[in-house]
Amino acid sequence: MTDLEEKRLLDKTLVVISTEFGRPAKFDSRGGRGHHSESFSVVLAGGGLKTGQAIGTTDELGVNIVDQPVSVPDLFATILAGLGLDCREELYAGSRPVPVTDMGTPVRELFST
Repeated sequence: MTDLEEKRLLDKTLVVISTEFGRPAKFDSRGGRGHHSESFSVVLAGGGLKTGQAIGTTDELGVNIVDQPVSVPDLFATILAGLGLDCREELYAGSRPVPVTDMGTPVRELFST
């Protein structure tokens, strides 16, 4: 990201770092930590977004969402909006409409000035 910033490309480049799931705070019966799909972390940088903020919080163990949940469709809508694309667009599989984000809504705080 430093390289992109030094070359003045960071505002034109959206960097997304994400996991596909979180890890529960406790070990499971097999001694592992398993998958926790209810909450996980995502980092968005550049792309002209208003970054440098945390949106959404979990409890101290990272298990339950406490404030400002962002769904996966909302995340995808935010990425598309950051790229200047219409997140409400529908694609078609034959004659069947397929929404590109399952009707997600971009996170407003990342676009405010």
